[in-house]
Amino acid sequence: MPGLDGEQEIFETLRSRLETTLVSDALDAMGIHGQAMRAEVRPAFPGATVVGQAYPVQALDRDETGDKPFLNILDVVNSLKPDDVLVIGSSGSLRTALFGDLLAVAAQVRGAAGLVTDGALRDIKQLAEMNFPGFAAGVNMVDPTGKAGIVDSGRAVPCGGVTVNPGDIVFGDINGVVVIPGDRAAETVALALKLASEEALLRDRLRTGQDIHGAFDSVINQEP
Repeated sequence: MPGLDGEQEIFETLRSRLETTLVSDALDAMGIHGQAMRAEVRPAFPGATVVGQAYPVQALDRDETGDKPFLNILDVVNSLKPDDVLVIGSSGSLRTALFGDLLAVAAQVRGAAGLVTDGALRDIKQLAEMNFPGFAAGVNMVDPTGKAGIVDSGRAVPCGGVTVNPGDIVFGDINGVVVIPGDRAAETVALALKLASEEALLRDRLRTGQDIHGAFDSVINQEP
């Protein structure tokens, strides 16, 4: 799309010029529905924002694994690359926290952009101090050793009600987390920028006291 030259520009545009609300609206307008994670997946500390490429893994509690062996979470974190967002699909389990500050340190030095899970995090104070953006459905102090773990990685994973594929773009802010299909990222961001411009125009007209119906109609229909 014109004006968006590559992945890094897409990341920077999301980070500095857009919010998840506009991206969600753009995806809906494009007929790509169900890309916003459930409302309980929230930033772990105020001001957390995450933008990057999804690195999805599947986690299960021990009593749900069956015969599946646990993968080493250290190996998973060691595989992260710059701008990766580790996405841990936990089927909504909050029994333990699969991620805390020590893994965050290792992820951060590898250039990872942050973490999103529909499970729990811990060490929130430390994550905030190191500005490692984590998004989770809850907080739990309990260590996962022997209780839960990673059973699969590098494949599509359900997280927060969204199927997250490797290479999708993950964007999280104070409003929540939205997932942009990797092959539609430039188109989505371009449309979100257009919606942002329209909202700014509409906001200005509403501030002048213009009739709300007329203001919405004039912006939607591009009337002067």
